[in-house]
Amino acid sequence: MFICENHIIEPNVKNHVRLQTDNNTCVFCNDVTKCLDTSSPEVRNLLKAILRYNFDEVHYNTHIGGDYFTGFLLAEDYIFNKDVQNQSVAFTDLDSEVWSMGFETDGEINIHSGHDQDGMMNMPLMSIVNSHHPFIEGLSKKLAEANYHEFENELRDIIKDYGNSFAKIIEGSSVVYRARVGTAGYKKAHEDFNREGKKIFVPYKNKEIGSVPPLKATSGRANRVGVSYLYCATDSYTAIAEVRPHPTDVVSLGEFSVSRALKVFDFSHPNLLDFIESDDALLRMIPYAKMASIYNTATPPSLEGRYSVSQLISDCIRKEGYDGIQFSSTVGKGKNLVVFNPDDMEFIEGSSTVIEIDKVQYTYEEKQVVGMNDQWEIYYSEVE
Repeated sequence: MFICENHIIEPNVKNHVRLQTDNNTCVFCNDVTKCLDTSSPEVRNLLKAILRYNFDEVHYNTHIGGDYFTGFLLAEDYIFNKDVQNQSVAFTDLDSEVWSMGFETDGEINIHSGHDQDGMMNMPLMSIVNSHHPFIEGLSKKLAEANYHEFENELRDIIKDYGNSFAKIIEGSSVVYRARVGTAGYKKAHEDFNREGKKIFVPYKNKEIGSVPPLKATSGRANRVGVSYLYCATDSYTAIAEVRPHPTDVVSLGEFSVSRALKVFDFSHPNLLDFIESDDALLRMIPYAKMASIYNTATPPSLEGRYSVSQLISDCIRKEGYDGIQFSSTVGKGKNLVVFNPDDMEFIEGSSTVIEIDKVQYTYEEKQVVGMNDQWEIYYSEVE
């Protein structure tokens, strides 16, 4: 069956549709345009790769306590827009197409581990994001005992092996946002019957809101002490949230224009299209997934050496010819962008504004507690 881009959300699937050359009739809206052909082996592999990248088999295999894998692939607003579920006949056909992907087919990615020659079930498949990579996972401990440059060659080889699979071009003249807590000052002005008057703020702008001078640069996710990179975001909310302001703080916000096309390494979303030809090809994404997790996961300020690995990754990416790194924000829906050469960004005159923070909201997850409802747990160690 054919499904047009209007009913698709997942970026990899969207990109696959845009690469098509033929037009077909979409079963959901009857538009004649480029479509996803759910019966093609390439699309079947792509959908399986999305499942395998994100979910362990124990979660989607009903034989070992999981749910039906179709529920993951057809979840509302995950791969397809929820509006596809409103057309029951077409959606039932789509469900059948996806269900057929659960059977092992030569030349396609497997989503089930299967059984060995004696009929015993193999170990369930682990998702790409949860798979192990001893070298990358061991870097944090190694960097506590050895200099970072001892590991550069091996890490650069990993990055180099990906070619341009995770390269993203930020076009020249693209606009991004940068925030800084505080302002350059304020003036007081008359305000009706208010004796104190009102404050009219002077925002930080130009160099004041640009990159920190090298001598004042502290350690960051991508930069070492004394190295000046420019951190910004793809939307204003994310830029403000990333500076972690408190309620009643005033924040200066400015816009920057990209002065030339920049080639950045993209950790914000995995590009699966180059890795869907086989199981082995998909497994090549494990190092990327480990590095992306390091960049996209928040770390507490109290954690010693919390940026040691991400800085090493940044060094290696820069030495492989990239102009910066794009990664996900943990506090906003936009993306973060760090540019290695601040001169590649130009402040947009007249773009500065001042924001006062009204409130900050937190989301949280309750964690299991030792000694409470843990009688079936098997502990590996004492309290650490």
